[in-house]
Amino acid sequence: MGKKMSKKTFLYDFHQKAGAKIVDFGGFLLPLQYEGIVEEHKWCRKNCCIFDTSHMGEFFIEGNIKEINKLVTIDIKNTKNKRCRYSFFLNERGGIVDDIIVYKFNDEKFMFVVNSANIEKDKKHILQNLKNCNFRDFSSVYGKIDVQGPEAKNVLEENFNIKLDLKYFKFDIYKIFEQEVIISNSGYTGDPGYEIYARGNLIKKIWEEIVKDRRVKPAGLGARDTLRIESGLPLYGNDINENTNPFEADLGKFVDIKKDFFIGQDALKNIKIQKIRKMLLAETKRPLRKGDLFIENKEVGYITSGSFSPILNKGIGIGYIYIEFKDRQICETENKISCKIFSIGEFKIQSIALTKSSE
Repeated sequence: MGKKMSKKTFLYDFHQKAGAKIVDFGGFLLPLQYEGIVEEHKWCRKNCCIFDTSHMGEFFIEGNIKEINKLVTIDIKNTKNKRCRYSFFLNERGGIVDDIIVYKFNDEKFMFVVNSANIEKDKKHILQNLKNCNFRDFSSVYGKIDVQGPEAKNVLEENFNIKLDLKYFKFDIYKIFEQEVIISNSGYTGDPGYEIYARGNLIKKIWEEIVKDRRVKPAGLGARDTLRIESGLPLYGNDINENTNPFEADLGKFVDIKKDFFIGQDALKNIKIQKIRKMLLAETKRPLRKGDLFIENKEVGYITSGSFSPILNKGIGIGYIYIEFKDRQICETENKISCKIFSIGEFKIQSIALTKSSE
């Protein structure tokens, strides 16, 4: 069999014309960078960047809420309408099949946003476990763009004459160019921002209008990755997968273990935690890379995502520390880079303090 061809998003032609470096990601041709990863990262933190995230999958499910509820770890019965929530599909062992965002329109209509590399796997998982519900895959119909950064709200309100009175992880339906779009107050950068879903032709028009604004720069996968690592956000395939569970990934708050039933629930109730996800901050500017971690030459964990933080001006990473070493504060990489170890929550506080001290 020949190599599977990478897909193009609705915005591919724009990326090419803008001189972006294009790479394959999750089976899609996407921009890695335009001006440069560091420049785009810093611009997003201080102004506003726009990201093409049309590779993500969108599934619409309508039907019995009890049936739909068993697919995810949160309790959608107790979720208010027009709220989006982070959640998981799990296998019977409690491993993470995918991390997703659930959009609740009402008690009978939902949109699941899934990772691009998992679209077919997730579709199979849903259809094998869902009965008497209507499932529609809109992944090839919808485009998606993320508008992120402190200027994001002003950019969208002023350019499209809309009022975004959305609290964090809330969404609503708006009209842009006289057509309906879904906009949520959410993102994957740690900055204030919004995610916009619309049909392909409309998403092109929205992108073209936004990039005219001088406050906005397009940004690629590279900056999206450094931004999410800096914010402690996991990437499926790197930091979480079917062999990790939400508790060891320090994402237990997105599991309602007491709800009536969800796939993988019984396994999670009896699971023994072997490791815990942590943040790592190097004591030098050298970027952290995947590899084992040591304390006094004893292996204590491993890095799953690593980079250089343009804001903290140090190497940074996400990884796992074996449970018997979970309280240790210093470790060392394979190439002898000394790192401080933080919980996800501690690191957010620490990074804010470091950022302010460098201003």
